Amino acid sequence: MKLSIAISWQETKFGAIAKGDAPALIDHAKSLGYDAVELAVCNPDAVDAESLLRCLNGMPVSAMGTGQAFLTDGLSFTDGSASVRRSAMERLASHCRLASRIGCPLVIVGLIRGRSGKQRNLVECLRRVCILAEEVGVRLVIEPINRYETELVNTAESAMELIDQVGAANLGLLLDTFHMNIEESNPAASLIKCKERLWHVHFADSNRLSPGAGHIDFAQVAGILQALKYGGYISAEIVPKPDAQSAMENALHNMRRSAGTAASTL
Repeated sequence: MKLSIAISWQETKFGAIAKGDAPALIDHAKSLGYDAVELAVCNPDAVDAESLLRCLNGMPVSAMGTGQAFLTDGLSFTDGSASVRRSAMERLASHCRLASRIGCPLVIVGLIRGRSGKQRNLVECLRRVCILAEEVGVRLVIEPINRYETELVNTAESAMELIDQVGAANLGLLLDTFHMNIEESNPAASLIKCKERLWHVHFADSNRLSPGAGHIDFAQVAGILQALKYGGYISAEIVPKPDAQSAMENALHNMRRSAGTAASTL
């Protein structure tokens, strides 16, 4: 399995991510043996792509998170204001351009969809952004998020329905074990049912800490992914406790252990 860690490139209010000195965290991830980093970016227009590439120094970027555009700037695809929706689309298009520039294959549609609003606005905005993403060779993934954070797209099934409504070949699915633990009646069945569109996976335990700190059976999840011949990244998006560096170490150790346990039982 290809393992990644979510790091915020810019200052953020989001709690479930490694944050602080981003260049140092990227170096730490590389020294630990992660295969890639997932980068959360609030405003891509404020990022110097060349400086970012120098900082990465060959380290792949598995995906780019966009939720901070909502948390920090209030941009969403379901806002009641058409101008805000346009700004949200422009922001995500900017994410796609930056992702293309640094060789990142996926841009995540998380809370930028908004907490509530009309489904038709979400569908229309996604259709437009998928066209822009295709022009720069980037794919999008929609992430089901639990009901306590948004009313929109809480389950794998609702995400697959949305993907069908949008009808874009470059729109797929991200499943996060933390959210699945809350929303999916049968997480294993959901993984299997969505296998054709499953392009990215987040690992976080039931308490949103590193895998192994809660009650999710990650060996089972890893075993299902291996059986499905899942070829994408598994990225730890976790609350960085007791500190970012330790959380990164714990996550990598436990993800590797889960993969090894799963492989030994297949």
